[in-house]
Amino acid sequence: MIGQDDEINNQSQLVEKLREQVVDLEELIVTHRKEAESLQTEQQRVQAENDSAKDEAWQLLLLILNLGLLFHKQLNMLVN
Repeated sequence: MIGQDDEINNQSQLVEKLREQVVDLEELIVTHRKEAESLQTEQQRVQAENDSAKDEAWQLLLLILNLGLLFHKQLNMLVN
């Protein structure tokens, strides 16, 4: 009986340690999910800023192109 009691105690301790590990892992999973959500939100914000900057760059490029065309037309008018 003493041997069985020791084995039961050992198994009970092992079960308790495993339960604690499961709780720790669940907390770690929750933490990682929150970090992943935060990183995804940040990535979306940066992507939106990047898209906005691209749009501004294209608008500036078109403006410069139009100014160049106007300058070229005026130069041709002066030369002719």
